[in-house]
Amino acid sequence: MNIRTLENLLSQDEGPNLEFKSRIDLGNKASKRKFLQEMLALANSTNEEPAYLIIGVEDKTKQPVGFTNITEEQLQQVVSEYCTPPILFSFKTIKYHDVPLGVVRIEPSEFKPHTMKRNLGFQDPDDGKQHKIRDNEVFVRHGSRIEVAAVEEVIKMAQARSGQTELAGKILGQLHQLGSSLKDIAEILYARDNEEYYKQLQSGDTPKSRRLIESAFVGLLTGSFVSWQWGADPALIFPTCLLVCFTGSAIKIIHYSLLEILGYGFLISIVTNGLFLLGKWKNFLPMLMETSDSVVRAFTGAFIGMVGGLIAAIWVDRARI
Repeated sequence: MNIRTLENLLSQDEGPNLEFKSRIDLGNKASKRKFLQEMLALANSTNEEPAYLIIGVEDKTKQPVGFTNITEEQLQQVVSEYCTPPILFSFKTIKYHDVPLGVVRIEPSEFKPHTMKRNLGFQDPDDGKQHKIRDNEVFVRHGSRIEVAAVEEVIKMAQARSGQTELAGKILGQLHQLGSSLKDIAEILYARDNEEYYKQLQSGDTPKSRRLIESAFVGLLTGSFVSWQWGADPALIFPTCLLVCFTGSAIKIIHYSLLEILGYGFLISIVTNGLFLLGKWKNFLPMLMETSDSVVRAFTGAFIGMVGGLIAAIWVDRARI
């Protein structure tokens, strides 16, 4: 986002992909409710182009008024707490004529409809009555208005999402075939090994190079799948890593004992998650991890997961010394 792009957005009227907001108070439930409705509506209404929420601008006059005390971490936390599936967005502060404006960029989503994860009660400032928005409510934008989606709109979004599910099924089928091929290759390679190697394998004293390859392989699959499917959601890295370890051991692509499955699964998850967080903190991964291109996310996650697996294996090897 640069100043020219911001000026272009400010020259437009509100619509399905653009919203102006004078202020946000996340400590106020009514204001939080409005912000969540706007994020959900923009995420559900955007197609191939990103949507924008500009904070610090009067929506009617488009007069810049500025904003304070809002960080990306706060916005990410609120959206993650109340919205599902996760909404991919970024937040930047840009000075426009010395007035700070907040720009929320919401990436096109392949996982619509986005809904409320849980209820949120609030007091309406106009009538003073208690209201709530309920879990599973779907909001969309009709022009500049935010409304609850009609049944037909929800069905249309679900049908578009089912196409992605079919694609995911095909990819998983290809991964299963790849796993079978890798199993055959592994059996051929193992058959060429000598008896001493089998003794080492059965005793758990596997050569260091084998452990490095196996851990890198586990991290690669874990990082690629979580990034491709859920945008590197930290909560899903550990269970996915355990699933990869169990599956790989079951078909003998890797050779982990039950204790090693838990140990390596935990370590690889911790290191990989730490690398994702470090990348986001250092600001060199968000553009790759938040892109709507699932292939780019998968390759980025695969690389990070592979590095995490190697670090975990080296860590374990050093601990044995």
